[in-house]
This record gives sequence, structure tokens and C-alpha cells, in this order.
Amino acid sequence: MAETLKRLGLPQNIHKTEHVRSMSDLISNATLAAKGDAMITTLLIVGIVFAVFLADKLGRIWLLYGLVISSILGAIVTWMYRIETTGINLDHVGEAESEMENSKAVA
Repeated sequence: MAETLKRLGLPQNIHKTEHVRSMSDLISNATLAAKGDAMITTLLIVGIVFAVFLADKLGRIWLLYGLVISSILGAIVTWMYRIETTGINLDHVGEAESEMENSKAVA
């Protein structure tokens, strides 16, 4: 996970701790989850209001065309950045990535 955050240029200290070791960790994890929930709820409400205004301005058919195009683009982006897990247990994906980086084999 830290390697992915580093590769994307994101700060590495924004994720929650895996195992709660103290009350501080528990409160920190709960605060982070509450912030994420609030952001998702806010974006959902903004999206619904924006769609209502666009439906009035553009019409429902054009809004539907835009939705289809954005869905196709989202599927393409998801396909381009997929994680290949053939033959790897999903619990060990990060371990396999670090093992490949540490190997001295030349391709």
C-alpha cells in the first residue's frame, strides 16, 4: 500500500493503522472513517443536485448520453490500471509485488 501511495505521489501517513494498539489509534481510525463518510455523502448530494440542474438545462437524453460516455471512460481507466492477480491470493498481492522488486533476476 505504501508503495502504491508513493508511486501516485500521495502522502504515506494518511492511511489507518492495521492493528489498533492504543485508544489514540482507535480514535484516529474512527475520525478518518468519519471524514471519508462525510466526503462521500457530500459528493453524492452534490452529484444528484448537479444532475437535476443539468437535466433541466441539457435535457434528460443528453444527460443519459453523457452518463454512458463517462461510464465507458471509467471502465477503460479501470481496465488500464487493473491489478493482475492470476495465480496470486488477494491477501498476498502486496507481498508478491515486494518480492519481485527484491529479486535479482534479470528479465
